[in-house]
Amino acid sequence: MRIAGNTDALDAITTSVAVTRWLASRGYPCVEPADVDPFSVFGRVVSIWRLLDVAEEPPGSGAELGRLLRELHRQPNHRSPCSTSPTRSRAWRRATQGLPAGVPSQGVGSGRGRTPGPGGRP
Repeated sequence: MRIAGNTDALDAITTSVAVTRWLASRGYPCVEPADVDPFSVFGRVVSIWRLLDVAEEPPGSGAELGRLLRELHRQPNHRSPCSTSPTRSRAWRRATQGLPAGVPSQGVGSGRGRTPGPGGRP
């Protein structure tokens, strides 16, 4: 169970659950939401997720994480309300905000044109 502190998060969390269900249906290894849509209780947004077993092996390597990320980015566009949602638009603006001069926004998310972090490092 996840409880969001932001009382305006229902649309964003509903989108997140829809995209995660879609990814799981395509065989992408992710935590799946339960068969219950997000809901509000006392002004808090609640989403229910399936419990995973605790892994006995050590955490994955950077290379394994990179493989998963590459597989995620190879997924086709998900055609749903999230494709044009204000949440996605806000996320895109945040991701492209502050790009160094000359770096096209198309580079964001593709490994090119990363925005520098603290100290000027990506």
